[in-house]
Amino acid sequence: DEVTQEKWKFNRELENLSEQIRYINQKREYINSSSLQKEYNLISSIQEEGEWTVKNALTKLENEHEEQHALYKKQAFSYEEELHQLKKERD
Repeated sequence: DEVTQEKWKFNRELENLSEQIRYINQKREYINSSSLQKEYNLISSIQEEGEWTVKNALTKLENEHEEQHALYKKQAFSYEEELHQLKKERD
């Protein structure tokens, strides 16, 4: 949830930056389209890098979750085996 929330905030900030660039260029007497295109390309590149970072963070969290789940299952199986052994010894 935190990663998703941060991703949303990041994308919102990029949208705000894009709006600011658009506003600044509208206030100019001339619009240099190549400069504007460079600015949008930079924002797009930053957004892609942000998406990649979020994807990696989510993958890492999923892997950690799987490892913890595997350890839990292993430990639960061990406890079941121990319980079975104790019951066997008691009888």
